Order: sequence, then structure tokens, then C-alpha cells
Amino acid sequence: MSMSTDIQKLRPAQRVEQFLASQAAKLRGKPHQRLPSARQLAQELDVSPRTVATVYREFSKRGLLRTRVGDGTFLMPESAAQSPGGAWRIGMSIPRLPQGSAASLWNSLLYGGILDAAASLDPPAMVLPLARDNDDDRMLEQVIHQRDHIDGLILFPHPRMQRILASYAEAGRPVVCLNPPSVSSTTDFVSSDYFQASRRLGQAWRASGRSRVLYLVSGSLERSVSSQLRLSGLTVGLGSALGAGCAIWIESTAGPSVEDGAQAMRRVLASQPPPDAVYCAGDFLALGVLDVLNEHGLKVPEQVSVVGGTGYDLSGSAQPMLTRCHQPLPEISSALVQMLRHRLEHPGSSVPGLFLPLPFIGGSTTLPEENQVLWQDDSASE
Repeated sequence: MSMSTDIQKLRPAQRVEQFLASQAAKLRGKPHQRLPSARQLAQELDVSPRTVATVYREFSKRGLLRTRVGDGTFLMPESAAQSPGGAWRIGMSIPRLPQGSAASLWNSLLYGGILDAAASLDPPAMVLPLARDNDDDRMLEQVIHQRDHIDGLILFPHPRMQRILASYAEAGRPVVCLNPPSVSSTTDFVSSDYFQASRRLGQAWRASGRSRVLYLVSGSLERSVSSQLRLSGLTVGLGSALGAGCAIWIESTAGPSVEDGAQAMRRVLASQPPPDAVYCAGDFLALGVLDVLNEHGLKVPEQVSVVGGTGYDLSGSAQPMLTRCHQPLPEISSALVQMLRHRLEHPGSSVPGLFLPLPFIGGSTTLPEENQVLWQDDSASE
């Protein structure tokens, strides 16, 4: 590349800035453009590699450059730049759900926690909800459409997570997922430790001699990585008891409500002998199960042990001491923001996935000897 006389008159840093400005004008709607390495551009512009690296770093802080390890440095359009003042713009794929629903309560708590964590950054980050409904196709379109208008994304579980992740990787936008995007994922997610909590539950039921275990899950098991991790942990915890007098089966429900749990339990009792242990992926499912067990005169926890999986405040329900997993929602929210901040500050980096402890609370719907196992530390539950 030959330099014009005008460019030669500029100071070294200005030459690099002028080059980037000229390349930005050529984007013409493209999501990004690969740039020469600092050494290559230094030779072309007759400046030092350090000067190029310094300008590249300043443009990266403004969100105009993205670096992917092993892939290069890319110039981004102005629309992808950070908001005024250097604050990051964090997208969040949180769906809008019916007010008062179980999933709506869960999302509201996480949303509030993420807003608080983002506000504590210096400077405070902006949080922009990207999805406006719970339709899978529309959510996918909304999240991808907003890709070039944010700096990074906190991605809630979605059936097409892999497509979203691929789209954002192409644009150089870091993503941190709530829960692993697949059972084999190892990086860039924050999750409750569903596997270890469920393993401990399986150990408790094995120790107390439970032999017919029902796992109740809302929707399709294949669509929910957290549900798959729960089932895997439960199976490992039951261990040698499976196939030696102990059986486990899965029942799917239409939704996560109390009535969904009740309907599923009625189907089970109408078609086979009752289970003596029921693990519900959601607390409201467990409340419905308890209602039906009471209707049939089955004693809890003597005849049937019942455990919920979300840890809601049930003080206004008939079963405020339901044994259930207690989700560390404030810790999850904070960790999601901090992990995304690390990825934003280190373009192209990945962060090891983080599993947070998932303790049990309540205790009235499980036997005392089962609670002894549930309440112990993971390190002692071998």
C-alpha cells in the first residue's frame, strides 16, 4: 500500500486512525472486516508496531475492534460501539412471560439481580432486554437482530442456543449463558450445580430404601440441559440400587404450574402403583403432587418422599416447608455479569464454566434420615 503525501504528514498514531476510519467507511452494512496484524500495518504505514497496538487497544475500548484468539482482529461498525462514557451495553435474552407464573417469578428475580450487578460496574453497564415474548422463533430473530447493537450477551436457555452462539461468535460478540448450552459444555456459563444436588438426593433415597422413583419435569427433557443434569445426578446417586429392586421413570408435564403437577400425578396413579419418591423440577409441580397424594390418602413423607427443584418462597402456600433445592439467584446474577465483563475486557477469551452449590431447604416432605444426607456437604456425601 502506498501512502499519499497527506497521510505522510500525519503523526504516527493519526496515520493508524486515518486508516481505520477509511476502512470503516467501506463496511457498507457488513458486520465486520478483518484488519492486518499490528506488525503488518506498521510496515504499511511506516510506524512502529507499538503505535498500531496502542491505537488498536483504544478502538477496542470503544467497541470498534474485536479480537478473536487465533482468528485475527476485526473492525466493527459504529453501531456496535459502546455507549457514551465507555459503559458496556449488555444484552439479555429474557422472555416476557405471563405475570404471576412460576417462570415469570424466576426470571424477575434473575433480571433484578443482573440489573443490580451491572449497576455496580465502573462505569455502570446498560442492560438491554432483547426478547419480548416466549415464542422460540421470534425470540431467536430478536436476539440475533440486536447482535450488532450491544457489546455482549447474557443468554437464557433457548432451544436454538447453538445458533445464537454461532451468530454472536461470527460477529465477535462475547456470550455468557445461564446454564450450560449443552451437557458437554465447559466454558462461558454460570449454573446451579444440578448434578451434585440431585446426586445427593439419589443417595438419600437409596439410604432410606425408596424403590419407585418418579422424576417430574416440565416440557421436553431433551430441551432442558438443567433437567438432563438433574436426571443424571439422580441416577448416579441411586447407583447400585437401580436394577436391584429400585426403578426410576420420567413423566413430562404441560407446564410448571400446580395444576400441571396435579394432572401428571393423577395420570401416574391411574395407570400404575404409586411411587414412593417424587422429584419435581419445579416447586409448583411439587405442590400439585402433594395435593393429589393427599386426595389418595398417601402419607408424606412416610409413604412418599417429595422434593421440589426451584427453591421459591412458599410461605403463602399450604406447604411452606416443602423439601426443595434453594437456587442461589443473587450469586448467579452477579457471576453472569462478572464473567461477561471478563470476556469484554479480554476479547477472544473464554472463561471456565461455573457451577454454584445448590443446597436444600424445607425438610417436611422428606424423612429425617433423608434430610441428614441432603443437608450434609457435597464432600461428605460419598
